[in-house]
Amino acid sequence: MRRSYVLAKLAANALPMLVLLVGLPSLLAYSMLSLRMGAPFPVAPFLSAVGIMTVHTLFYLTLTLMLGTIFNNRGPILGITLGVPLMLAALSWLLGALMVVVAPEQVQTALPGLGATGMAEVAAESLARRFAAPWSALLVGFLIALGWLYLRPFPGDPRRGVGVFVVMMVLLGAFLVIIPEFFYLRDSFGSRMNTVFKLWYAAWLMWAVAAAYALAWPWESFGRAGRPLLVVAILPVILGLVYTTTGLWERTSHFRVPGGPQLDGTAHLDTETPGDAVAIRWMRATLAPAVVAEAIGGSYSQYARVSAHTGFPTVLGWDFHEFQWRGDWEPQGTRQDDISRLYQTLDWAEAKAILDQYDIRYVYVGPLERSTYAGISTGKFDAFMTKLYDQDDVSIYVRRDQAGT
Repeated sequence: MRRSYVLAKLAANALPMLVLLVGLPSLLAYSMLSLRMGAPFPVAPFLSAVGIMTVHTLFYLTLTLMLGTIFNNRGPILGITLGVPLMLAALSWLLGALMVVVAPEQVQTALPGLGATGMAEVAAESLARRFAAPWSALLVGFLIALGWLYLRPFPGDPRRGVGVFVVMMVLLGAFLVIIPEFFYLRDSFGSRMNTVFKLWYAAWLMWAVAAAYALAWPWESFGRAGRPLLVVAILPVILGLVYTTTGLWERTSHFRVPGGPQLDGTAHLDTETPGDAVAIRWMRATLAPAVVAEAIGGSYSQYARVSAHTGFPTVLGWDFHEFQWRGDWEPQGTRQDDISRLYQTLDWAEAKAILDQYDIRYVYVGPLERSTYAGISTGKFDAFMTKLYDQDDVSIYVRRDQAGT
């Protein structure tokens, strides 16, 4: 009887709650954005954002009320689902206040990087963001409540708790999600982006496994009364699969991949730089591994393609990526400038000194090297090194004193 009563209340009050929790704040936000822009804000992107808020609100509201079908009073439901987010918000303020007291100089140094002139401005912005985007704390609060729900005994159920291992995954995922709300590892970007990415990725994997169990149990327990909850629970799943399907469709060029679908990670070279593709395959099949000189450049690009696809070590690949993970430019030394001089100098003695310094056996000269190092000079390589390969605008040289090794 109580379950039917709670579900009926949900159906009757869902629309007014959405108007109060989503409609009115959205209307106010749209008005403020339009006034700030001096013209009406574009409707389509705004409605998409409102749609996401609506799904979040329905999801949280439904799952919270689901607890009401089991508990006979409001205390545990309100205390956990609302108390945990409030506790987390209070914790963030306490940590901020502690930093001001313990390390005031560091706080003052960090203010310009936050675009603030004082702690009052930081506090106001922090409060605004907490109210504007409370979903992480609300979700964690619900998950803790759900974990407690699974672990407590139920009337008529002889088992002491349900799915302890699943609950552990849910709670551990919640812990990983909430960590970046208060702490992050400082890196070269100066933001919490990488901490969120690394921790949330693991959290969503655990939640995905636990979700199958967490969704199946209530429907078995509630019978027909749980069907409306099943529909609401499936809605976020369907919306989450929109990107999965459309992203796969676009990333595969509508499944019209040049050369057909395959698992060869080097196949893209045949389309993008066919000369490099042939030369790299020849290197793998013919040459003994040794240090190879090639062009140095930015991350997530064609730079370092020779060493990456042959396994031959190189002097330096993605310079910024190396800095990002080492936290300092010092380990790179003068490597980038030295390789630039190796390709551009007219003096063989200077080039030989660089080859000796980094124990370079092979020098690779392809389209990327020619475009990276303007005025590249290959005359010294032709005169003092042995050309092993010369095809499709790609030349590979080996040191004469190491040609037979």
